[in-house]
Amino acid sequence: MSKVIKANPIKIIITIWVVVVLLLVFVNFALNALSLYVELIPLISLGLLFFGIILSLLAKFVYNHFYIKLGDSEVISFKGVINIRRTSIPFENIDNVRVEAPLLSRILGLVNVYIDTPGQKGVEVTLKDVSKEDFSSFYKELREKMKEANLYRETRDRGKNL
Repeated sequence: MSKVIKANPIKIIITIWVVVVLLLVFVNFALNALSLYVELIPLISLGLLFFGIILSLLAKFVYNHFYIKLGDSEVISFKGVINIRRTSIPFENIDNVRVEAPLLSRILGLVNVYIDTPGQKGVEVTLKDVSKEDFSSFYKELREKMKEANLYRETRDRGKNL
């Protein structure tokens, strides 16, 4: 079975709920202070909560369509819901695997993964907000497959010179 790492929507869901709570507080405060539509405050609050739930479910759905998979001879990146972009990189072409963890990501146990190839301008594959545990096991398996691919390439290249 090939290893898969997926983006985690927790940061966007936290952001959604912070905005929803701030809107709830602001709307309740403003309507109470102005004595306008006070009877509609519970209905508006329920609408905002429903809006937050819908956005959270949508974020979870969208983030499930951003992942990286280890194939037999390549790393395959999938991005998108409607316009799906598939990028594959043979193991022997991977130049660098970089991991970054900004402050909020570190607090939440997430990392951003960047895979570079030689000759490419910029990063070939990016996947943000991956759990550290998932990345750790993914990276171990990736390193093993990269070593196997490079050993195969070295053996194949030596054979050409004979």
